[in-house]
Amino acid sequence: MNNLILLFLLSFIQFMIDISMFPCSIHGLLLLYFHHIVNIYIYIGGILFNPLYHILFLLFTILHWITNDNKCFLTEYTNSICYPEVKGYKQFNDFIKMIGYQDKYPNISYYVLSILIGYDLVKIRN
Repeated sequence: MNNLILLFLLSFIQFMIDISMFPCSIHGLLLLYFHHIVNIYIYIGGILFNPLYHILFLLFTILHWITNDNKCFLTEYTNSICYPEVKGYKQFNDFIKMIGYQDKYPNISYYVLSILIGYDLVKIRN
């Protein structure tokens, strides 16, 4: 139960910072918060929960990005609800984006997920 609380708390912190930078319409707030939960699960799900399920989720995520022109369908949908005025693809504003690494290293998400897959594999093996 503590792991779930940590997941929701970190998601909420990231969500609050995000909406302070990029306010979302009232209609999209729950969707945006859900997106932050998914994002935080991607980053720490293997530490907090079952690493096998986490590695499968990461592999699905990478496959999805590759087959969707390096775009996330959840980001696209969230953008259409929260930021309909934005033309083009607005990257998801997570901690990596907030501190500027996503702009400096555009493929950093693939590297982070690769490291997390390695972590999960080690954890599964042990």
